[in-house]
Amino acid sequence: RKAFEINQIDPQEVLAARSEEFVAGLLRLIEQEMPVSMERHSFNNGFDKGFLSLLPWGLDEKWGHCVMLRATKAFKSSRWVSLGKAVQNLGLEWDGPAHRAGPDAMMAFRVDSKLDDLL
Repeated sequence: RKAFEINQIDPQEVLAARSEEFVAGLLRLIEQEMPVSMERHSFNNGFDKGFLSLLPWGLDEKWGHCVMLRATKAFKSSRWVSLGKAVQNLGLEWDGPAHRAGPDAMMAFRVDSKLDDLL
């Protein structure tokens, strides 16, 4: 319950979401259509690898750099920089509600792209 409050996610939204199996299958189809093998990046590789390496995902290969570590280095922070803080520090606008897979993935990509100019 507390996580729903902190992340401002309505429990009905979770119940209405597609299953992990459906989304993992869709991701595999998309990857099969890619002309070349691509690295995976996430904002927090350590967290995401922990569950994305398990079934139904099975994404244990092709991981690139961790965007959070790059942001922490770029902002010379002694603590991990959150996605929200990185977005704020870079002057970016959110593409949708935070703590949702799609907008968070897009923001991690935009933060990573912007960090290329700083590092």
